[in-house]
Amino acid sequence: MSTTKGNSPMTTTVTYTRLSLEGDNVEIQLRDCHKLAADRGWTITDDFCDNGISAYSRTAKRPAYEAMLAGIRSGRISRVVVYNLDRLTRQPRELEGLIDHIERGSLKVNAVSGFSIETEAEILGARMSIAMANQSSKDTSRRVARKCQANAEAGGAHGRRCYGYQPGGLLVDEGEAGFYAMAVDSILIGMSLRATVRKLNAAGAGTTVAGAWSPTGLRTTLLNPRHTGVRMHKGTAYMAQWPALITPERHAQVAAILIR
Repeated sequence: MSTTKGNSPMTTTVTYTRLSLEGDNVEIQLRDCHKLAADRGWTITDDFCDNGISAYSRTAKRPAYEAMLAGIRSGRISRVVVYNLDRLTRQPRELEGLIDHIERGSLKVNAVSGFSIETEAEILGARMSIAMANQSSKDTSRRVARKCQANAEAGGAHGRRCYGYQPGGLLVDEGEAGFYAMAVDSILIGMSLRATVRKLNAAGAGTTVAGAWSPTGLRTTLLNPRHTGVRMHKGTAYMAQWPALITPERHAQVAAILIR
């Protein structure tokens, strides 16, 4: 499904669907929005979708939402059908921008579940609903941040698998660890990154995704402090649960060569 499907000056009713996690399926939302429109005799002319994008984050860009908003501002869109208001926004300030259009009579927002926004009573309900959704997102964000902090303090693994370690990040992958040591030794005896990459690729040393090494990828890997047995979080180093592949002193020597 494309983000938008050919806006035209005749556009009046559109759908907006969104889920925060990339890869999740919005087809159920879209189906329910189209059913509501069909039941009420509205013709859907555009489907706007931002999949895998948060509506709570103030920094996240939602291209389809911005395109839809441009249509509302220009008067080409007069009705938006959503599954629930929290699919549309979780920011009270964004809601107020939509309410400005609603109060001028140029926009209606209809939801399959929960509040639609057409009347003054529904506007009040929408404000309360989005305020509660925003607070819920804040609470979730705090819990996630605290969980990440606790995990860092305990030295737990996180993120993508680090080269040299097995899935889960705590046990050494002996094969990769051997190639890592080869790369370190090569750099320390004066071999260039490009020459080291050729040496690794010739030896059959694949990356964590079984691809060929590049100078940039190898440099990033060799500079990764995880190999010294530390867990970095917000600029602070914690003792990791996984064993080190290199001493901090030796790692610093490699870094000095690669960074100069």
